Amino acid sequence: MAETGKVLFREAWLQNNFPDSIRTDAISGVWDFLNAIDWSEPWLIGLQVFHACCFILTFLTRKHINLQCAHFCVLLLLAYSAQYINEWAANNYKLFSKLQYFDSSGLFISLVLSLPLLLNCLIIVIMWFSASWDLMIKVKRSKIRSQITEARNSKKSAGNKEQDKGGAEDKKKD
Repeated sequence: MAETGKVLFREAWLQNNFPDSIRTDAISGVWDFLNAIDWSEPWLIGLQVFHACCFILTFLTRKHINLQCAHFCVLLLLAYSAQYINEWAANNYKLFSKLQYFDSSGLFISLVLSLPLLLNCLIIVIMWFSASWDLMIKVKRSKIRSQITEARNSKKSAGNKEQDKGGAEDKKKD
């Protein structure tokens, strides 16, 4: 299947008047498109390393909420900037790429840049929900413990008051 995608991809841009651009109507699906990409290009390897570092950083910052918030905001900012990055890359692809992957609809940039960034953001949000859930459980347990302690203390103080009243009445009798 990977070879079929590569053949379709190569035929698509060879049939075009521009040998270094892609005819997107010749690509039948996302998997064919991804299989047709030359992942050995240095900038794509760098992008993969960047995504791996972001993924690792997502888990390394899970106990440091301020760092994770900053990481989250940077990831969202990069995903938001994908359209501008796509426009720049479409105009300057010869500086770093063999082929013109950057289409006007943004399919390529969405798949290789935005999707991994947003998956990292989703992981962060899930970790935040998990931390919130754990905190709610701790708060509820603490509240229940304090209610139990208050109930015990009120029983003890009620028992002590009864003893004090009984002791005071005994002293009055004397």
